[in-house]
Amino acid sequence: MAVGIIKAYLKKSPATYRIIAQKTESGKQIPEGTLIFDASTSTLNIAIGKAFDNVDPASVFNNVAHTDVAASGATQVKVKTKTGVSKSKNKLMVYTASKTEQNSTGTTGVTAPASPNTQQ
Repeated sequence: MAVGIIKAYLKKSPATYRIIAQKTESGKQIPEGTLIFDASTSTLNIAIGKAFDNVDPASVFNNVAHTDVAASGATQVKVKTKTGVSKSKNKLMVYTASKTEQNSTGTTGVTAPASPNTQQ
């Protein structure tokens, strides 16, 4: 996935977005896609390369092998025809990320005020 800012429109509240086809600052073409955040599981799902489905946006994530966020890959595949002209088609790329909460059991760094020394 390209690093940088992408534009997406909120389609269904609270967290279903349509990623519009666009070019990055470096000139790389990003095809249309879908972004869904599931707050109950803290999971972010991004699919790039398939048009947004207004009826069931989450259908793009069904029965798809997920790509590791750290892995990179090309989003287009070159297909040669018998006439020697090459054309490209979009490849569906699916990214999934999960947020995990870590509870610390250490001290908070706040110390109690020192008691005054009284000498008698």
